[in-house]
Amino acid sequence: MKKKLTYGLLTLLLLNPIISWSADAPLTIATSVKANTLAFRVGEKVINQVSQLIKVPLKLIHLPADRASHLFSLGSIDAEFSRVSDYQKIRPTAIKGQEPISKFPLYVFSTDKMFSVEGWHSLKPYRILTVKGWIFTRDTLANFNTVEVESPFQALRMLKAGRGDVFVADLFSANSILNEVEFDRGDIKRLEKPIAVLDTYTFFLAKHADIAKAYSGALATLKREGLYQKILRETR
Repeated sequence: MKKKLTYGLLTLLLLNPIISWSADAPLTIATSVKANTLAFRVGEKVINQVSQLIKVPLKLIHLPADRASHLFSLGSIDAEFSRVSDYQKIRPTAIKGQEPISKFPLYVFSTDKMFSVEGWHSLKPYRILTVKGWIFTRDTLANFNTVEVESPFQALRMLKAGRGDVFVADLFSANSILNEVEFDRGDIKRLEKPIAVLDTYTFFLAKHADIAKAYSGALATLKREGLYQKILRETR
């Protein structure tokens, strides 16, 4: 395993340019996932591993999705951690990392609406909670009965209070919140099966094109050598 890992890291160094980073502050990467959750800890560990490989200081920070998008457009943050590919339509000058940061199924969560999930049309009869700045669900559910909220935490809280019928989210983000004290895991149920499966990518400011390339190469190496999967399995 050690020889294989060494070979993978050597390949990464040969295929990617040496990145020069002289700034005192680290490159900031925003995520809408709250900082005290399992999902954030996983993301932070992945970012730290990538940072070591490309020799550029990276810092994962929490910002609501809509605010992160605004600050990214102003150049006030350097990257957005996890966005669907269509985010490029909104930020055409941004550089999309070519290696997916995650691949995850989206599930429907509800308290009392039990039905068979058969595509997005099966949500038509219900009030759907959506998160501001979540581009994919916003666009997909444009002609549905939706209630927009500020965060996944608020969505699940409103779902529990009966102020919405269903909420669509990835399992990782939802479970991180449902593990918090105020939620009884029996109150909110996940419906089978996934309504969609998404790849997400990290988007960088155009001035960080070289870093985006090196970042993607490092991320691919982590996956190839099994380190990415180990982080997912072992982080608590």
